[in-house]
Amino acid sequence: MKLFSKSPASVLDICLVGSSLQDPKVALGQFGQAYFEAAEAYFTKMQTGLERRTRYAEDMVFPALFLFRHATELFLKAIILYSRRIKEFDDSWPKELVNEHSLKELYEMALKSWPGSSNMISKEAADVLAQLHEADEESVSFRYPFNKKYESFWDHTLDGNSADLWNKLKPLGEQLSGQLDGLNCWLSEQEANQ
Repeated sequence: MKLFSKSPASVLDICLVGSSLQDPKVALGQFGQAYFEAAEAYFTKMQTGLERRTRYAEDMVFPALFLFRHATELFLKAIILYSRRIKEFDDSWPKELVNEHSLKELYEMALKSWPGSSNMISKEAADVLAQLHEADEESVSFRYPFNKKYESFWDHTLDGNSADLWNKLKPLGEQLSGQLDGLNCWLSEQEANQ
């Protein structure tokens, strides 16, 4: 039994209905939204049963944290690409984005390129982003239990249960997703009026 097969239409094209992989800002935003919704589903599932198995509760949060962290990374990369398009009429993929996984660096790049006159995210959401970066600077410590030297990545403890954690994380994802929606609408209107 096959899991995947080649077809004239790419699997990614099917997943990204209504967009094109020729437009990385749209693709990154849609993938970010998918990871955000997957994180929410995982946190919801943990709240409805997995935490009863307390021995595994902390381990079970890592896949959900990875999903959320990756959504945040993709949202930030999409915001940078949208901002470049709006401010500089540049659709190219910046070299500095290709291998950048640091949320701190991506957030700083997004702020520098931000076309809006208001803050991109709230102070509370920025604090959550900084804490995510501190816990997983290069997008590996939520994915693996130890580094290449078999040293533990994780030297933090979780404050509260998964519901508390999700309530702290969710506004960051919602704000980044909302900003992407706004950038997309604004850019679509501008391009329609040309």
